[in-house]
Amino acid sequence: MNTFPGTVMHSVDYDKPEDYKDQVVAILGAKSSGVDISMDLSKFAKKIYLIHLGEKSGTKYPDNIEEIKGTITACSSDGSVEIDNGKTLYTDVVMFCTGYLQTLPFLDPKCEINVSMHNHVTPLYKHIFNIQYPSMSFIGICVKLCPFPNYALQAKLVWSVLTGRTTLPSKEEMLQDEQKECQKRIEAGMAKKHDACVRCKLSVAVLSNNSRTGRRSMHLYSCYSFALFAYKCNTTITFGYL
Repeated sequence: MNTFPGTVMHSVDYDKPEDYKDQVVAILGAKSSGVDISMDLSKFAKKIYLIHLGEKSGTKYPDNIEEIKGTITACSSDGSVEIDNGKTLYTDVVMFCTGYLQTLPFLDPKCEINVSMHNHVTPLYKHIFNIQYPSMSFIGICVKLCPFPNYALQAKLVWSVLTGRTTLPSKEEMLQDEQKECQKRIEAGMAKKHDACVRCKLSVAVLSNNSRTGRRSMHLYSCYSFALFAYKCNTTITFGYL
């Protein structure tokens, strides 16, 4: 790798596709960042090799994107890249789209937020609210979902809580909810490295008015239950991703 004459980088340093005009780019990894960057580059790069260990997706990519099953085993001084399936590629850029490590060094330990070696941020209620200090919230911690629509809904829910329109459960109830979710992952056989992944159905937080106190409370529904709720009730509701 040290003798490779081209650029070796991680996707965290990717900025704009124009920087790779007429270049050949080998991308290692085909999850969210790998696929997104490949599509972005296709408008400017000469050729993109999308290299990964999974099964080929069957997606119809632009003509200058070639999906290759395998991994990079060596990079040479002549600009060649060897793949473990015996193929040799010549490329200007090798970009690693192999994921990120979650880090929050700017938070004071008094916040009581912990990040495990598996990128699991705790204690968070519904991956959003700091259970110890609920006025602190996180948008975009969870992965493995349709990101920006869900993050927008998370922001709406946070706004509703901060303005007092929605009341969160008690600290004890939130801790129990987090523990139950972790237990479900264990029972489902999910690896520790997937602790930060949200591979669940979209749920909806329905904010209902309390006629006695004038405050709102939050009720959780699955999409199916929410559909029934919306069908039966003629009411205005606010909802958020949970």
